[in-house]
Amino acid sequence: LLSRRILSLELILNLLQNCGPAFRNGEKFIYAVRSYLCVSLLSNCTSQVAQVTGLSLQIFLSLLANFKQHLKSEVEVFVSRIFIGILESENSTFDHKIKVLEVFHNLCKEASAQTEIFINYDCDLEATNLFSRMVTAFAKIAKNPTGSNNARIAVDFMTSTNRKNQAEDLMLRTKGLEGLVFVLKSLMTSANLQQTMAGVEDKELSNNGRSDGIAAEKSGRDDLEVDINHANLSEPSTHGIAIT
Repeated sequence: LLSRRILSLELILNLLQNCGPAFRNGEKFIYAVRSYLCVSLLSNCTSQVAQVTGLSLQIFLSLLANFKQHLKSEVEVFVSRIFIGILESENSTFDHKIKVLEVFHNLCKEASAQTEIFINYDCDLEATNLFSRMVTAFAKIAKNPTGSNNARIAVDFMTSTNRKNQAEDLMLRTKGLEGLVFVLKSLMTSANLQQTMAGVEDKELSNNGRSDGIAAEKSGRDDLEVDINHANLSEPSTHGIAIT
C-alpha cells in the first residue's frame, strides 16, 4: 500500500509540473484539485513517512505555481493550520520541521511571491495574516527550535543522543535564520524596485515637462515670426503714388 501511495504522489507531482494551460484553466480540473487533491494532501503532509511528506510538500508548491489564483482559502488552511502547527508542535519530527521550513523558504525567496502573500492575506481583514505568522515562525525556530522548556533540555543534555539533538537544533536554527534573511532580502528588493519605478516616473515627467517647454518656446518663436511678417505686409509704402 505504501508503494502505491508513493507512486500515486509521484505521478500527481509529474502531472502538475508538466501541465499546460488547458489543465490549469479547465473548470473540471480545478474542481478536482480543490475537492480531492487538496483534501488528500492535508493528511499526506503530516504522514510519518518522510518520502510521503516530501512528495506532498512538493505537490503543494506545484499547486501554488499553477493554481494559486483558485486556491486562496486552501493555501490559508495549509499554511496556518498544517505547516505552522508542525513548526510549533513539540511532537513534530526534525524531518517534518526541516521540510516545512524549506517550503516557507520557497515562498519568501521571491519578492513578488512574498508581496502576493502579504496583499492577499495580511491585507484582507477576513483572512489569516500568513506573512506575519510565517515571519513569527522563523523567529521562534531561530530562538527555540524544539519548542521545549528548560527542564527537557536539561534531561536531553544527560542522554547519549545529546550530540545528535544539538546538531538538529543547530540546523533548525540555521533554517529559521535563513528564512528571516530571505524575508529581508525580498523586502529590500521590493523597496528598491519601487524606488526605481519612482525614479523612472520622475524622469518621464521631467522629460515631458522639458518637451512641453521646448514646444512652447518653438510655438512662441513661430508666433513672433508670424507677427513680424504680418507687420511687414501691412507697413505703408514710402514711395508715394505716382501722378501722371
